[in-house]
Amino acid sequence: MARPKGFETEKVLEKAMHLFRQKGYKATSMQEMVLCTGLSCSSLYNTFGEKHALFLAAREFYMTRSRVLLTEVISQPLPRLEIVRVIVNENGGRHCDWKRVLLLYGGCRNGKGRP
Repeated sequence: MARPKGFETEKVLEKAMHLFRQKGYKATSMQEMVLCTGLSCSSLYNTFGEKHALFLAAREFYMTRSRVLLTEVISQPLPRLEIVRVIVNENGGRHCDWKRVLLLYGGCRNGKGRP
């Protein structure tokens, strides 16, 4: 019987997402991922498989988190600029996907913040 995981998958995916974003897919090694996540190489491979599978899981984590955030923010009756502020703050500012924020801002048509 397999042992239960001693880590939270979401936290590992968030760390992986940031490392891939910072270095790029090709420049990120699995050894760097081991150092970044604090997991052993075998734990990473047993949980996610190869580097590409980890990248896809991190990307899906990012997209799911982004969809939830955007849905929550857009559904609120906020001015467009406030929507941008919320998204930037939720993304930690420096890691923000500025193209997405600007597209969202440009797509907001009315004072309620809905595209």
